[in-house]
Amino acid sequence: MVLISSNLLANQSKIDSLLAKLPSLNEIQKVDALNAIADIYHKSDGQTATKYASEALKLAKEINYKIGVADAYNNLSIADLQLSKFESSLHHSLKALEIYEQQKKPTKSAEIYNNIANAYLNLSNYKLAVVNYKNAANLYLQVSDSISLATIYNNIAVSYDNQEILDTALVYYNLAFPLYKKLNRKEYLGLWYMNVGDLFRKQNKIEEALKYQLIAEPLLIESNDLFTLMVLYSGLPYTYIKLNNNAQALIYAKKAVQLGLQLKSSRELSYAYLTLADVYAAKKDYQNQALYIKMYSELKDSVFTEETGRAVTEMQSKYENDKKIKEIELLNKDKKLQNVEIEKHKTSRNFLLGIASLGALLIGVLAFAFRNKNKANLILKNQKDKIEIQNHLLEEKNKEILDSITYAKRLQEAILPPLKLVQKHLEKSFILYKPKDIVAGDFYWFETKGDLLLFAAADCTGHGVPGAMVSVVCSNALNRTVKEFGITEPGKILDKVRELVVETFERSESDVKDGMDISLCVLDVNTNELFWSGANNPLWLVRHEIGDNRFEMNKLDFQYSNLNTPILTEYKPDKQPIGKIENSKLFTTQKISLQKNDSFYIFTDGFCDQFGGDSGKKYKTANFKKFILSIQDKEMREQQIILSQEIEKWKGNLEQVDDILVIGVKI
Repeated sequence: MVLISSNLLANQSKIDSLLAKLPSLNEIQKVDALNAIADIYHKSDGQTATKYASEALKLAKEINYKIGVADAYNNLSIADLQLSKFESSLHHSLKALEIYEQQKKPTKSAEIYNNIANAYLNLSNYKLAVVNYKNAANLYLQVSDSISLATIYNNIAVSYDNQEILDTALVYYNLAFPLYKKLNRKEYLGLWYMNVGDLFRKQNKIEEALKYQLIAEPLLIESNDLFTLMVLYSGLPYTYIKLNNNAQALIYAKKAVQLGLQLKSSRELSYAYLTLADVYAAKKDYQNQALYIKMYSELKDSVFTEETGRAVTEMQSKYENDKKIKEIELLNKDKKLQNVEIEKHKTSRNFLLGIASLGALLIGVLAFAFRNKNKANLILKNQKDKIEIQNHLLEEKNKEILDSITYAKRLQEAILPPLKLVQKHLEKSFILYKPKDIVAGDFYWFETKGDLLLFAAADCTGHGVPGAMVSVVCSNALNRTVKEFGITEPGKILDKVRELVVETFERSESDVKDGMDISLCVLDVNTNELFWSGANNPLWLVRHEIGDNRFEMNKLDFQYSNLNTPILTEYKPDKQPIGKIENSKLFTTQKISLQKNDSFYIFTDGFCDQFGGDSGKKYKTANFKKFILSIQDKEMREQQIILSQEIEKWKGNLEQVDDILVIGVKI
């Protein structure tokens, strides 16, 4: 159980006193009083806390009282946590943090980092929770706030506890205890005993677990911390179940449900229902178990909506991707071994051929010795002439091939939009384009239609001449889809392009399954709305600040530490290419509301797949993300130069393995 920072105890007489004084207070004092009342209600009634915090916010905005506005947002954030409104809690926290940092209020900023971390903890994003708890801890250390620092140590411990990293969790619990003990604050000591008791239960130290949990109960009752008490009552039954005392387990499980209903905390109430179901299971009362499992599921679904489902899907997708990457790396390793074996065979063959040739030459010399000199000279002259003719034919053939490829390059360049046209419409942008050979399978595409800018980074099957031929087919399909059929929604564009590409290749008597991976953007320049769809290739959005309506919980790979560092959000593509495949699905379109100074990137896999570095390994996606984040203080054209230098440095003397294409755009 995490602790939510609050400076006032839940005391009804204090509330009554503040309410009685309200009519005689000036407007600033009224804001402070309303915020104080909201603060008192946090531990017992989240809805009432929200009511008073909202009144404080409205009045503070009317009189332009910035600290009052920030305090109201802070109170709303804490109340949202109690009511399991985690997205709203993050939104209010970030609004408050912006003001506190402007006003240089480190203690208040630390409270907000704690709130942000609590929201992430409730969303099971433990790594980001720890990052923000540590941000709070650093600020509390600066101002020597021992009680708040102890609270943060407790919350960091809970984060590790939830990850089953129990030894590390106990270290942080023990850092908190002497601070709590010195201050003799019963609500904090009750929280500590509850959490450590739960940890002992996980370590199967059942007697110690029960001892600590029973110490916690009177401390929490005396301090009127009903929310934490409810969490204790949800955990105690599991200890009693392990002690085969199902009757006592049932008593505490029912107390947890009763408090959950009283406090109207959906998330914790759902856990109380689950606890009660588990108790009935231990009692082999399966009818009641089924009833409370149903109640738990219904309430849980109302709290954790489809974002949680997406997170699970994303974890599975990531697992599958990692698995495929490992398979590819194994295949590449096998291929390298095969190449080594081939080279060995070539060396052996060349050695034998050399010996055979040497033997033939010696025999020839002996034969020539018995012939007259003129005949020998004539043979040598004829051989020389033949070699010169063959060399001349080979040079001509090479020249023809090179001329053809060079002409193919001009044809491919004709399908690429002029960079001046792209930069005319997207002033803050760059295109890093490095074909592996003279011609490429990768290509970039750009089109305009009214207020819409359509552009894409595409990776066709293969590279060199075969890849370039496929790129012409795919680029033509994109042009036809937009110009001829008038389609502008990215998902539907990809559906039509797939239809046209498959139709083109089906004309062949061979079973052609070539196609492309692509990341396709449609930017509405009037509304700054970006519509995106991807076939195997993602889109990365980098955002520097979060303000009004800036936090979107449906993004999967959200990274956050504080408002001064960039955030990278990865939008996942549909896991299918453009081409002929079995069980193909319609492509999806995602809508992104862009803000000033947002940057986003689309790219092919060539950058990440390049071998190099000290150990000759792949660059990999994780390194690419870190590098993109590290250059966010640079202008877009400068980013292009830095990216080019980075991949050349990484590649070193090794061969470029694939075409490289990266497109960056800043709003």
